[in-house]
Amino acid sequence: MNEIQPFITSIDSIPTAHPSDHLGSILDHVSSSTDPIFIFNDKNEFCGVISPSYVLFKRRFPAGTKVQTAMIMTPHITKNSRIYEVASHMLATQVYTLPVFEGIDIIEGVVRGKDLIQSLLKNPDLLAQVSAMIEITKPLTATMHMSVGEAYSTIKKEKSSRIVVVSKSGILEGIITRRDLQSAFLAPADRHRSGKNKGTAVRSTNFEEEELKRFDFPISEFYNTDVKTVEKGAKLKEIIACMVEHKVNSIVLVDRINKPVGIVSVRSILTALTKVSPAPQIPIELSDKNKLFIDGEREKVMEILSKFAIKESKRVPIKGLEYIIEAAKNPKGKVIAYEPSLFVQFTNGEKYGTKVSNKNLYAATKEAVKKIAAQEEAVKSRHEH
Repeated sequence: MNEIQPFITSIDSIPTAHPSDHLGSILDHVSSSTDPIFIFNDKNEFCGVISPSYVLFKRRFPAGTKVQTAMIMTPHITKNSRIYEVASHMLATQVYTLPVFEGIDIIEGVVRGKDLIQSLLKNPDLLAQVSAMIEITKPLTATMHMSVGEAYSTIKKEKSSRIVVVSKSGILEGIITRRDLQSAFLAPADRHRSGKNKGTAVRSTNFEEEELKRFDFPISEFYNTDVKTVEKGAKLKEIIACMVEHKVNSIVLVDRINKPVGIVSVRSILTALTKVSPAPQIPIELSDKNKLFIDGEREKVMEILSKFAIKESKRVPIKGLEYIIEAAKNPKGKVIAYEPSLFVQFTNGEKYGTKVSNKNLYAATKEAVKKIAAQEEAVKSRHEH
């Protein structure tokens, strides 16, 4: 139920690049900061993706950076993956179009966040659950006199994707997104994305030389005046229908005099989707052959392991955990240190393990899960670089 198989589409429309390409030459191929560029090597093997959001806002790579340095790996999604699992992966990677694999490394298509959201219109039960979980946030606002640098810093600090532009009296004027700011940094000198079509050319030579100057440009050169709105109090179904009809990533909620009072985005709907997911059933095997558990410890250990498994599986799905309890004892047979081993088997075939030592079993368990998480993060970091 709620598998992504019906929403898998062709990979043909996804822009591609080679690991040796430079970021500045490929980032203009996408229309949103959450759209990916798929990377393939000379053997046509999939290597990873470039995320504009990641390279421009999280890490801030120069335009001359080679793709192989800035690309990230994607989670292993299959046709049997659940909608809420994929929504969680999209949020974690900030990539809203992900590859769907057949087997280990063959891509059979892609799944898009917009398609998952559109499917809610035909699934009343799931729509009702998402509607109960959706958070309609107050939009970030600014006047058209804000500079590109200020907008960039605000969006990065607030971890947002857009700023709503208002007049001095607070009336809606437009919107500037991460994609618009991307254009401010990377667009050719004779082009800009002004929503007002003022015809003002942006002079520049290259990204590195003009970066500081471009930070001083007013956002009026780049913001979009074509903002899709609905009245505050609208049902989520109406909001999604408007989003789908106009092919936009966000809808601004306005009051009767057109002042922005809320915003609903693809991100906020995907977030709500993850909240209606059932807790994953991950097998946890406890081995205590020497009967070292004392009253209440088994329950505490299981609680730690369960929370870890649920949290970690949102990044990389887990097949199962094995926890082996051992201990060092003094000559009288009294436990002087617990020495548990934790092994985690991931669904992608990887397996991590660690062994720790602590006088307290509860503390030892916490230490073990931290070490496993650190191992997984280290492997992920190596893949990204």
